[in-house]
Amino acid sequence: MKPGFMIPLIFGAAVSVVLCGCGDDDCGYKPTCVDNVPPAIPAGVYSVTGDQQVTIFWNPVLGSDVRGYGVWWSDDLPGPYERMADVMDEESYYYVDTDVDNARTYFYAVTAFDFNGNESDLSIESVFDTPRPAGFDVRVYDVENSPSEGGLDFFQAEIPGYQDDDLVVAWDASGTDLYLDSASDNDPDVLRFVPVGGTLIQDFGFTESLDEIDWAPIEGWSDSPMGVEVIRGHSYIVQTVDDNYAKLRVSVINRSRGYVILDWAYQLVPDNQELMPPAPDAPARTIGIVEMEGRRCQENQESMEQNGCLARLKK
Repeated sequence: MKPGFMIPLIFGAAVSVVLCGCGDDDCGYKPTCVDNVPPAIPAGVYSVTGDQQVTIFWNPVLGSDVRGYGVWWSDDLPGPYERMADVMDEESYYYVDTDVDNARTYFYAVTAFDFNGNESDLSIESVFDTPRPAGFDVRVYDVENSPSEGGLDFFQAEIPGYQDDDLVVAWDASGTDLYLDSASDNDPDVLRFVPVGGTLIQDFGFTESLDEIDWAPIEGWSDSPMGVEVIRGHSYIVQTVDDNYAKLRVSVINRSRGYVILDWAYQLVPDNQELMPPAPDAPARTIGIVEMEGRRCQENQESMEQNGCLARLKK
C-alpha cells in the first residue's frame, strides 16, 4: 500500500483511540483502547486511635490496574479534605498518620487510583478519630504499703511533658480519681480499685490487651463503695468527675509487696467515649450505621459533637 493511503487509516485509528473509553480490564491488549474508568471507591474504612498517632485501614479494591491509594484528612465534616499521602503498594491497606495532636479530632477518607491516572471518589464512611495519651507498666501500691503511691490522677496526662509515673499520686491527694486498697474486712489478700469523689469504675473482664476496649460504656458502673476487685488480666473502664474516660489493664499483681502493674489510656476530650477501635481484622468501628438518601453515615452517642446521623457528605 502506498504511503498516501496510510494517512486516513492512521487518522481513523487515532479517532478510535479518542472515542474508545473503557476500563483496563476491558482493554486487555487492545492498542486502540483508552482506560478512563477509575477504580472502585475504597470501602470498610476505619481508624485506630493511638497516642499521638492514628492508623487508617481500608479494604482492598479489586482490579488488575489498581496502583495505590490516596489518604485524605480534614478537621471538619464534610470537608474540604486535603491529600496527605499516597500508599503506592496496591497490597498495603493502611496508613499511619503521626502528624496529629492528642485531644484533636481528625476526619479521614481514602481514594483508589490506577496506572492511567484515574482516581475514585472519596470513601463514603464518616471516619473520625481523636488521639489520646497512653502509658505502660505503671506501678501502683496498696495504700497500706505505700500511701504516697496508692492513687491514680489521670489529669496528670493533660500536663505537657508528663511521664507515665506522674499519674501515680498519694491516695488522698486532691486530684486522685481512684486508689488501690486491700479489702481488709473481707480478705486481706484481695486488692480493689476504689473510686474517689464521684469517679465511676467498672470491670470490663479479661482481655488479652488494653486495645480490646474500643468505646467507653454509658452504664454498668459499679455501685459498691468498696470499688471493684483487681484481677490479673482484667481491664477496667473509668469515668472521672470531669467526664473524661480512661481504661486500665492489670498485668501484674504482687500481693506480698502490695502493688499492681498496669497499662492505661486516657481520653483528654470530655464526653468523648473513644478509647481504642478494634484490631485491623475486626469490623469497622461504628456505633450504628444507617442508610440515608442512599449514603452511609455514622450515628454517634449523644455526648459526641456530631450527634445523630452524619448525613452531610464529604463532597
